[in-house]
Amino acid sequence: MAEPISEQSVESALESAFGNAPAPQKVPAKETAPAQDAPVDEPAAEAAPVEEAEAEPVEAAEAEPAPEPEPEFEIEVNGARELVRGKDQIRELLQKGRDYSQKTEAVARARDSIIAQAQQQAMAAQFQGQAWEDITAIRALDSRLDEYNKVDWATAFDTDPFNALKLKEQRDQLREQRNAKVAEFQAKRQQFEAGQAQAAQQRLAAEQSALLNKLPEWRNTEQATKEQREIANTLAQSYGFNEAEIAGLVDHRMVMVARDAMKYRMLQANKTAKVQQVRTAPPVIKPGAQQDKGKVEARSDLKQFREAGRKGEHRTQEQLLEKMLGRAFK
Repeated sequence: MAEPISEQSVESALESAFGNAPAPQKVPAKETAPAQDAPVDEPAAEAAPVEEAEAEPVEAAEAEPAPEPEPEFEIEVNGARELVRGKDQIRELLQKGRDYSQKTEAVARARDSIIAQAQQQAMAAQFQGQAWEDITAIRALDSRLDEYNKVDWATAFDTDPFNALKLKEQRDQLREQRNAKVAEFQAKRQQFEAGQAQAAQQRLAAEQSALLNKLPEWRNTEQATKEQREIANTLAQSYGFNEAEIAGLVDHRMVMVARDAMKYRMLQANKTAKVQQVRTAPPVIKPGAQQDKGKVEARSDLKQFREAGRKGEHRTQEQLLEKMLGRAFK
């Protein structure tokens, strides 16, 4: 049997339904438990979504992520510390540093080559001075030894053996001095040659590094070998260089000049071959309604092309060739 509904429960339900009073306070279960068929529970069920709707904006505001801070670094410039902040400023600083590094490396390569060349020249000048002194001393000893070669030693020993022995001892001392001076000269020459070889290797390495910096495509060994062979052929056949002169081409600037000359020669040869091919080829006429007009224009251009060739006007020939090819493949 259902329990009787209290007067307080009915008043609380009516006030909650019409919004004239705050929501009913929670009461003991025996007083608020309604009967199964009581209609007063429906307004209370409709008021529940209001609280959930008011809570949604608060949850969305709490879920919003905080902005990401910009990166920053502290660097030292001329002894003073500076703060670099932001991606754009850091990117600009890295780009400037990379450019400066590449330029510094190029300057260092050129400096190494100049230093090696200066070392070669200084060692050559020093050796020439020392060699001249040694050669002069050796020639003086040879001149003194020639005097002893004129002595008739058999007669000298028969006439005055004591004096002959004295002369022979003097000659032997001169020979020892000459041999010592020659050995000293040979040692200096070997030292000079070793120093020159080392300086040459340093210069070659610096020039090779500078060349690869200017021609990065030569890092491909196959392409570098192919172009070096073509450069050697051009220098030998077109300019008369011998093998020793080509092998002694060390300066990277001269190698680049020789490469440009080779490229220009090959371009001119290909252009001449194409011009000769066009001279002997029949005119190309596009079929269609404009065939007669195209034939007349082709014959006129070909005639002008041949006349320009007889006059040596190659620039005019090139323009006519471009015109004919453009009309043929239009």
